[in-house]
Amino acid sequence: MTKIVLEGIENNSFSILLFYWARAKRIAPALIALCSILLLLGWLALPADEYSELGSQVRYSLLFLSNVKFINEAGYFDVATIDKWLLHTWSLSVEWQFYLIFPLFAVVTRKLSTDRRAFIAAMVIGGVVAFCASIVFASSKPVVNFYSLQTRAWEMIAGGLVFVFHSVLSSRSAVSKFTQPLGLLLIFASIFSFDKSFVWPGTYTLIPVAGAVMVIAANAEKSFILDNKPMQWVGRNSYSIYLWHWPIVVSIVYMQQQSNYFWVVTGLFMTLIFGWGSRKLFEDRCRIILSGQNPLIGFLILFVAAFSAFNGASSIFNSGYPDRIPSVVTATVKELYNRNPRQSECLISHGVEGRSCSYGGSELSAIVLGDSHADAVVNAVAESLPNENQGVQEWAYASCPTIEGANTVSSDRNCKEFNEWALNKLESIKSGIPVVVVNRSSSYALGDEGGWNFPKNTPYVYFSKRYSAAEPEFLNDYSRHFIGTVCKIAARHPVYLVRPFPEMPVHVPRIMSRALMFGVEYDVSISLSDYHERHSFVWKIQDEAQNKCGAKILNPLPYLCDNNRCYGSKEGRPLYYDASHLSEHGNRLLVPMFRNVFEDNG
Repeated sequence: MTKIVLEGIENNSFSILLFYWARAKRIAPALIALCSILLLLGWLALPADEYSELGSQVRYSLLFLSNVKFINEAGYFDVATIDKWLLHTWSLSVEWQFYLIFPLFAVVTRKLSTDRRAFIAAMVIGGVVAFCASIVFASSKPVVNFYSLQTRAWEMIAGGLVFVFHSVLSSRSAVSKFTQPLGLLLIFASIFSFDKSFVWPGTYTLIPVAGAVMVIAANAEKSFILDNKPMQWVGRNSYSIYLWHWPIVVSIVYMQQQSNYFWVVTGLFMTLIFGWGSRKLFEDRCRIILSGQNPLIGFLILFVAAFSAFNGASSIFNSGYPDRIPSVVTATVKELYNRNPRQSECLISHGVEGRSCSYGGSELSAIVLGDSHADAVVNAVAESLPNENQGVQEWAYASCPTIEGANTVSSDRNCKEFNEWALNKLESIKSGIPVVVVNRSSSYALGDEGGWNFPKNTPYVYFSKRYSAAEPEFLNDYSRHFIGTVCKIAARHPVYLVRPFPEMPVHVPRIMSRALMFGVEYDVSISLSDYHERHSFVWKIQDEAQNKCGAKILNPLPYLCDNNRCYGSKEGRPLYYDASHLSEHGNRLLVPMFRNVFEDNG
């Protein structure tokens, strides 16, 4: 792209309109086709809420703004990334945004100075600034860092610099001889060495980018790895393969077959086949048809096609067309939203400010302290109050364990400050008011495979020192701080520690509604032995706090489990609104458990 723009400007033959036209006829047809096909298939397979969300994703993808959408909607209760059919188009959006800006940047720079070195210097400065922005945002704004043009531009600028420095590189054959193998080594090292614990993008991103730059710069005509028919076939079909790979991944997860090796291998073959078919039917054929058109006419044709898909997606986004699906599916989907109606008001998710919400009457009878799991059951606590004059307060901060001194690895959480606020405020609360502590405790200490995109056995919190694994030293530190916090509260208030709620392996309402779309009734549960294996550490330190500080234990298992299994749904109705948070229907099962708090302190 840099070659086309720069040489065109230097030869006085560059046209921004023709440049945009070349990019549009290359990119748009296959994207429009993918979006249209997904909307048609979604009519048959998706519940109303997911179909509406697909419509939204299609709209932003066709506008090449899906990266902006995913930045704005990222949050604690956001739809899981694996459920976003067009998540991968964030990179296409960033690429297109770069296509729009870069030619204008080049034209302006060359008008200011005809010396190519000035243009190269401007590119280098722009790349360095974008890379520095990525490093800064990596910790302060990780979501913005991942999806934004301003933090990704340096990766594309690096590719452009290959062209402007190519003549220097190619003249040094001794260097060029080793460039491609070293570049491939860096790429493969990135594939097999990096994992979810790496900050991305960030400093480590230099490694695969440098590898790609080296491979491109080598421009080797003969290469055992790259110069062969299979790799060339992949290269020719790469754009359509890119478009189809993620929807196929999401489809396999949608069918709950991600652990089935047959389906994984089948998905890989389907990606190649669909990619090839998309190139033949949409990329090549449309490019041939559009190449014979005047660019203005061609733009009009693409606009009409894109507008038709966009208009259909808008209608789907606004409606979801619930009448096309069985009522039992709609009822199941509603449990997604059957959560604390005051969640946005009472559950803190960012910032430092402490906040309390009152439920029930004016006579304070208990405080529910904790994280989003506390928010999920506070109405059950309020319903267990003996009389209507009594009330409870909710002090809840999402992803924040009730442990003094705890810091979270997420930079947007002010957990330490919130706990300081809560402990100080308890000093001003009348002595003897019970405090019910509800946390998703095991995830903070032991990680949560698949839950927060944080690896299993990797702590989510730290105190004076960060640990990359739940080592005995860390667990001892966690235990000491936990028991110390409970004892501090217990000095003035009765403390009730709620055992961890069973965590389901899937998003309960979504999985059940998807199964019902195909006429299959599906109840979600885990084995009781799996529950105890997951939560044994937390049970142990809660028991220690009970023995040392006089804390009392509230056990939800008799209400959510039998002798063999713990249930995420009963009689076809979800008890959770996701994989671990009890719904307003599910939490009512715990009302008898919470009554013990008020019977003890009546």
